[in-house]
Amino acid sequence: MWSGHGCCRFRIVRPTSGCSTTVRFLCRPHDSLLHRALRKIAGFLYNKANHIVVVSPAFREHLTRYWQVPANKISVVQNGVETQLFSPQGSNPELRKTLAGDEKFVVSFIGTLGLAQGLETLISTAEELQRTHRDILFVLVGEGADRERILATAEVKKLSNIRHVPQQPREKIPNYINASDACLVLLRKSDVFETVIPTKMLEFMSCGRPVILGVNGQAREILEASQGGIYVDPENSPQLCEAILTLRDQPSLRESMGRNGRKYIVQNLSRERTAADYLDLLLKLTEAQDSSGRAAAA
Repeated sequence: MWSGHGCCRFRIVRPTSGCSTTVRFLCRPHDSLLHRALRKIAGFLYNKANHIVVVSPAFREHLTRYWQVPANKISVVQNGVETQLFSPQGSNPELRKTLAGDEKFVVSFIGTLGLAQGLETLISTAEELQRTHRDILFVLVGEGADRERILATAEVKKLSNIRHVPQQPREKIPNYINASDACLVLLRKSDVFETVIPTKMLEFMSCGRPVILGVNGQAREILEASQGGIYVDPENSPQLCEAILTLRDQPSLRESMGRNGRKYIVQNLSRERTAADYLDLLLKLTEAQDSSGRAAAA
């Protein structure tokens, strides 16, 4: 990203934070022609940038360790949440009744139904809980590359405790979050994802809903620091079952985790807070650049 201030001009590089091929490329070098070319481009950008902004400390560590980027050239500004949109006040009782009625314990997975999410774990968990606890309902909201396979598997296994809702407009997502008793964040077991902080986890916390997190690394650190949910090992169906039953059986624990998560987001990761952090960083960089320019001209 280019940014200008007065007569100075500087470059900031912000590496991607998504669960994409780019993350895999950053974390695990490959020998293909494409990846060699991308590495050269990335190295050029990191070298030429005046400053680099990353969204988690793990990305900073990666750049210093594997790309020899000086630590003082990197700042961490985490992704923020629109806390007014994603708030506990967005509940819709009618939606709750439409999804599950009043008698079900609703566990929602809201987001991309993709290969990276490892939704076989959800299927295994649903299969076990359908045998033992028929009051639990899984609601899947979204689309993705693995949607058809996952839903076909649920149909073959006759899993009546899984309900799918097509992708919804962003402004309606808080209603589905608030219609849930607990929200799932799942990714496959891979060190690739240990630098990832899923935005959905932060939005669930902002809505005051307890999170069951199956992602190790940075996301786990945030969840445990906030006391906003329960961590389970990725792709571990027995642990996922146990976490769901724990939250189902302890309403007070659900409520306290929800409050904790909301408080953590408002205090640390609101969009206003992270935008202010970014602005402060930009001002410091431009002031330093101005000072250097004046010193060189003197």
